[in-house]
Amino acid sequence: ADRFADRLERDVGNDVKRQVARAYELAYCRAPQEAEVNAATDFISQYGLAAFCRVAMNANEFLYVD
Repeated sequence: ADRFADRLERDVGNDVKRQVARAYELAYCRAPQEAEVNAATDFISQYGLAAFCRVAMNANEFLYVD
């Protein structure tokens, strides 16, 4: 999660919304919906980017293929 967060910062800088968009692109191969961006930015402001990355990598969408 820490390395994923580092990559997001390298790729898009410190803009949280761009970090969320890039994380979704890398982890889920899609753009996030507006509600997902809002929830993620709130989460990041409370717990940090690395914690968000940990959550993203533990999501069903990341772990299971439909």
